[in-house]
Amino acid sequence: MTVVTKGLVELSELNGTAGTISAALAGGLFQVTLQSGDVLDFLEASNLGRPEPACIRSGLASYVPLAAVASSSLKSQAGTLLQKLESLKAQASVDPIWHARFWVEVSLVQDLSPALRALFEGHGYIGPKTVTPPRADALTGELRSLSLVGAPAHGTAAALWDDDSAEPVPADITAEGIENALNFKQWHSRLAGDFSRAAPDIYRKIRSNGASSVRSYVTDFFPIDQRSGPLFQSKFEQASQIDFRVAECGSQSQLMEMLSTDDVLEVSLRSLAAWIHLRRTGDSEAANHMLAVRGPGSGADIAPTWLVTESGVQSTQEFNRHQHRKGAGKALSKNGDSEKPGAKQAAKAKTKETE
Repeated sequence: MTVVTKGLVELSELNGTAGTISAALAGGLFQVTLQSGDVLDFLEASNLGRPEPACIRSGLASYVPLAAVASSSLKSQAGTLLQKLESLKAQASVDPIWHARFWVEVSLVQDLSPALRALFEGHGYIGPKTVTPPRADALTGELRSLSLVGAPAHGTAAALWDDDSAEPVPADITAEGIENALNFKQWHSRLAGDFSRAAPDIYRKIRSNGASSVRSYVTDFFPIDQRSGPLFQSKFEQASQIDFRVAECGSQSQLMEMLSTDDVLEVSLRSLAAWIHLRRTGDSEAANHMLAVRGPGSGADIAPTWLVTESGVQSTQEFNRHQHRKGAGKALSKNGDSEKPGAKQAAKAKTKETE
């Protein structure tokens, strides 16, 4: 059995040395033969430990944006505000203005991280006078992620990263300046900063299925006699654009960075994934929801996801409640009809007795 020596006082220079137990001695003591060939006698069990598992460290560069933005101040602020949120939310039943108290706590934080400010603004924060309650459950999870890794979970809210190069809008900006800033941001010509990125996962699944390229993956969906049609040509061109864009990357780190930030790749890979889902299931609504860009009149919701989800849950609950009342009413009506014949018979019997 392989062990590692520890807690040696007289031979402290041998602490952390690996060896094997060569014999068990009387009194619960052990003899250990070190890898160097030296033998240590009369070691107690407390002087023996298990070696750490071996690991292979790669020298290749990795694209790890979360580690790059993980600052101690961001984690500290997120952890502190998370405790405040959980504490105040627990008092919601007896304190109807708990959310206002939480926003005041947020406003008191000195040098609030831009990532946290962007997160809170997404929950309605406009300053210490904010009266809109946050979506507590969602905010709790987001703050917990920020407190642990210093950034949101993979694929979500890229705009929340603590980007020191971002230039804040001046507090004294005029209405004309705001209009110019909005035009400069070009919201109409790029995906939103908090758009959930699916391109890395989609591309990784394509390659993990054994395809050498996206073109090869798409070609497998079409028999030879269907490869002269317009649909195959359209999808093959789309796959070629993806492959040509990816070919510009010289390393895995560059590939992951491009997949996580390039809007064209996001739009193309989501479109491809939506087409495959529609082909597999026939669910056009789900396929339409997968698209990164949807044209006007496509029937897509403009309300935020949390609002659509809450509304859907409320609608489902009301429908189930209505169905329950409807079923209960039918059961009562049926029971009432079954009692009527018995009542008539009792009335007839009573009439005969009087006669």
